[in-house]
Amino acid sequence: MRLNNYLISEGFVDGIFKSLIKKPANTAMKEIKKGFMDFIDLLDRIDDTEKNKILNLINRSMGTNYRSVDQIKKMSSSRISESFELNEDFKHWWEIIKDQGWFNITFYPALQVWFEVASLVQNFLKGEALDQTTIKKAVFFGILWLVLTSAKFAKDFYKWKKENPEEYSKERGKPVPMSKRDIARFT
Repeated sequence: MRLNNYLISEGFVDGIFKSLIKKPANTAMKEIKKGFMDFIDLLDRIDDTEKNKILNLINRSMGTNYRSVDQIKKMSSSRISESFELNEDFKHWWEIIKDQGWFNITFYPALQVWFEVASLVQNFLKGEALDQTTIKKAVFFGILWLVLTSAKFAKDFYKWKKENPEEYSKERGKPVPMSKRDIARFT
């Protein structure tokens, strides 16, 4: 029961995921491996009955047949080779998670604005006074949504501008300045 309390009260799993959200795929994979090793170290500290329950759970979920924590340590300490495709799949998965996470973070304030506006409209239709707190919450979530979406747009725009200077200059109608490399070619 102590392990369960540690996992919940100390935020063991939650802490791992919070530290992973903004990291690149390779760094995230290292953090996941470190978290797994921390978990294995915790297994050494608990009593045998709980340890056997957790080993059974691991064996059932992973389709393995580990008899002790030492076997898991040996497996995790030996270098497990991954194919290039598996590594690429993890990177693509991680990119999708980050993109969807950004969408969810920006969607919540927009949705909250509409909830607050609906509350204001209901109060207005009932003939009640408009609640100043609801107005402030709607304004706050509206500004938060604008800041989040504007920051993402600006980041993507500057990235595109850096990658496509010719296209950017055509859209702006300004000539593209010659780079030092182009100047060296003509001299």
